[in-house]
Amino acid sequence: MTHDDYRQALALFRYGLIAEFISLPPGSPGFYARLREKANADYTIPGSQRTRVAAETLRHWLKDYRRGWIRCAAAQGTGRSRSLTRTVTGGGRCARESQGRAAGAIHPAVDSRRA
Repeated sequence: MTHDDYRQALALFRYGLIAEFISLPPGSPGFYARLREKANADYTIPGSQRTRVAAETLRHWLKDYRRGWIRCAAAQGTGRSRSLTRTVTGGGRCARESQGRAAGAIHPAVDSRRA
């Protein structure tokens, strides 16, 4: 499997898990119970030995999807630090582009001059 195939398989896997939640408005009744139920299942995760996905991870993927960042995650590949947010590690690049910011602009979330 090429790196591009892997990235596409992972993006499709993530989308497949969150697809049923996309049309729900944030804070819908029973949302977290359904996330926990989804997280209790075993999955074949592309490129991983793991078989489970945490409910909180699903929530983050859904939030990222709603912000348009799933496309960016698939385009940027893997290997990001888990201790840094996507904004700091480059995930904000696509957000800047979609919001019409200049390529070198500093994202407000990481601009230390704004306190």
